[in-house]
Amino acid sequence: MKVDRREIAAMLAPGALLAASGLVLGGAIAATLDTAERAALAAMLEPRAALLLLGWLLLSGALGWLARGAYLRWVAASARLAEQARVRHGMELLWVAMDARMDELYAGEYAWRGGAWHAVCAPALWTLPALLARWREAPPAALGGSALAAFGERLVAGGALRLPEFSDDRAEALARLARAAWTHGEGIDAAEALPLYLRDKVALTTAERAAAAAA
Repeated sequence: MKVDRREIAAMLAPGALLAASGLVLGGAIAATLDTAERAALAAMLEPRAALLLLGWLLLSGALGWLARGAYLRWVAASARLAEQARVRHGMELLWVAMDARMDELYAGEYAWRGGAWHAVCAPALWTLPALLARWREAPPAALGGSALAAFGERLVAGGALRLPEFSDDRAEALARLARAAWTHGEGIDAAEALPLYLRDKVALTTAERAAAAAA
């Protein structure tokens, strides 16, 4: 029988996280005690340390399984920068372009409809010439992302509003996106959660770098 390691990890993760959190909390509480109190606590727990640890691990595992049984779901929170632009500037249609290194970009177009962001042009890996050709056909209304700083004036986007990278409200934006995804029933089982891979190759080979330098 083939063992799915991702499924095993997903099953064990809630219990392991709870167990680790409990140990950290216990250590933090112990740190508030004075020396005499810590010594007394250690003397009381030491003979039973192994049994107490085993019991806590078993309890954490049981609680983790109960949490899984309660249908805790994983939700994707993409379009974070688009959500920040909507709240700050009222934008409801924009491209997000991120620097992908090797003179390439990750880019996608998002539109705000029905209380949620939807991908008009799904995020993909683009070369700069290909993306500029796309924008010549349909110029973007607004543009944000790390590619603005990375490509500078080479990133020609017509009269598009160029949005800065927002750094002070990312958590709030992600929370709003997650809540909207949950409301629309987009949650999936954590065992099925996978990152969105837009590229497998992440660096040039030595030969490719030498060829580029000689060109």
